[in-house]
Amino acid sequence: MKKRTVYPIIATEYHNQEGHYYVATSPTLPELTTRETSVELLTVAAKADIQQLMCHPAVAMDQDPKHWRLTANQHVFAITITL
Repeated sequence: MKKRTVYPIIATEYHNQEGHYYVATSPTLPELTTRETSVELLTVAAKADIQQLMCHPAVAMDQDPKHWRLTANQHVFAITITL
C-alpha cells in the first residue's frame, strides 16, 4: 500500500543583482536547497529533491512547521510525497 507524506518547505523569494528567484529550504532537512525562477517550478524541483533525500535513513518526515520563524519574504509550502 502506498503512503502519502506531506513535507513542509520554506520558499524564500529573492530580488537582487542575480535576478528574481525562489529558494526552497527546510530546517528539518538541511541538505535541501533548491533554486528556481517560479514557485511552481520550485515545488516540482523540491518534490524531486525530497524524494531523492528520502533514500537516506536519517531524513525526518512529517514535520510540523508551526514553530518555524519566517521573514516577510518566506512562505511555507506543503510538498506531498507518495511512497
